[in-house]
Amino acid sequence: VRELKQVCNNLPKLAIPQDDDELAVYIDANDYRWAAVLMKKTTTGEEPCRYTGGLFTEQQAQVWHINEKEFFAVWKAFKKWPLFLLDKEFT
Repeated sequence: VRELKQVCNNLPKLAIPQDDDELAVYIDANDYRWAAVLMKKTTTGEEPCRYTGGLFTEQQAQVWHINEKEFFAVWKAFKKWPLFLLDKEFT
């Protein structure tokens, strides 16, 4: 339990995105899982703002191509963080 507490205490702090911040969304998916992270760009690099992820259903895992799984992660990110993403310009 002490080791778990130590790991949790050393996790990066989540930044709070402001309206004028440049944001990036990184996604990943494999056969069974998907994940997305919302990052705030800074002068020294990037800071994490939000994380999300989940498991595919058995049917999704078996039927969907990896491209569909990756897009699912994008869709879930936009669904989860509309206040941060829907008004932003994407390049």
